Amino acid sequence: MSKIEKKMEEKMGRIEATLEGFQREMKEMMSEVKEIGRTVKSIEEKVEKHEKILSILSEKVEKNSMTLNGVQRKVNSSSEEVKEVSEKIKYMEERLKRQRKEL
Repeated sequence: MSKIEKKMEEKMGRIEATLEGFQREMKEMMSEVKEIGRTVKSIEEKVEKHEKILSILSEKVEKNSMTLNGVQRKVNSSSEEVKEVSEKIKYMEERLKRQRKEL
């Protein structure tokens, strides 16, 4: 074999080794990409689950808010009733005082 052929063979060997190295790196990168894909999918599933939970909680908050508004109306109504009864008691006490004075 001539010198040129030997050098060409050596260069081809180095090129093949480099190519094999690149192929290994590509396989590793593809493996990493697949792992990242699985991680992203897992995160998306968790986000979806949390969105459902938030939706349920939002509905519960809305219901509780409506209940609270109803309770507040009842409290206000009861407060008015207490006020009316208190005024009646005051009126009755004054009436009683006048009647005692008359006696």
